[in-house]
Amino acid sequence: MATLETPQETAIGGDRSVEVPTPRVAVAAATCGAIGVVLSPWFVGVMFSVVALVLAYKVRDDIRAADGALAGRLLATWGTRLGWTGIALALVTLVVLIVGVHPLYS
Repeated sequence: MATLETPQETAIGGDRSVEVPTPRVAVAAATCGAIGVVLSPWFVGVMFSVVALVLAYKVRDDIRAADGALAGRLLATWGTRLGWTGIALALVTLVVLIVGVHPLYS
């Protein structure tokens, strides 16, 4: 029996170990999510966060449909989490700006 050395290797077809590819879309989702979180106070980060969410949900469905032939589930999860975090931070920034500028609260 083959010993699996990395989490991205899996036994397919008996004793052979085959490296399972990670879709580039999963990497793009996590990257866009991270950029969205960093840029969320400037609201351009919302665009990156939305792109991260779209890509992450799409690649997550692709990974599930591949039935073990694709890796990258963790990257898709991080893309989803970072995407929602970027949107939440942008909303908090918007509320802070509205409260800080509104004459009732000044």
